[in-house]
Amino acid sequence: MNITPKLEIDLDAEAAYLRLSDNRVVSTRDVTDAVLVDLDELNMVVGIEVLDLDTAVPFTDLADQYHVHSDQMSALRQLGRAPRTFVLNAHHQGTLKTQSQDRFEFC
Repeated sequence: MNITPKLEIDLDAEAAYLRLSDNRVVSTRDVTDAVLVDLDELNMVVGIEVLDLDTAVPFTDLADQYHVHSDQMSALRQLGRAPRTFVLNAHHQGTLKTQSQDRFEFC
């Protein structure tokens, strides 16, 4: 089952997770040391985890090797090097869905 992509940011851990599907994760692959992809039983991407918000996300590799559509990665592209600014902008634009002290979810 596919869902609207959701981006979760944990500022305390300085990490992000882009959920692309509700499918069960059966394996995780390292794209880089700081970027992981979770795959379902058909090797379709369930989510993308960024373990360091300052890392360069390999968008081309995600698209070429894992067939992630560029539209699905748009939230990760917007993060850039200023996640706190992204959070504030999302709050003002109405795309911030939930938040706790240092954890945010966007849709």
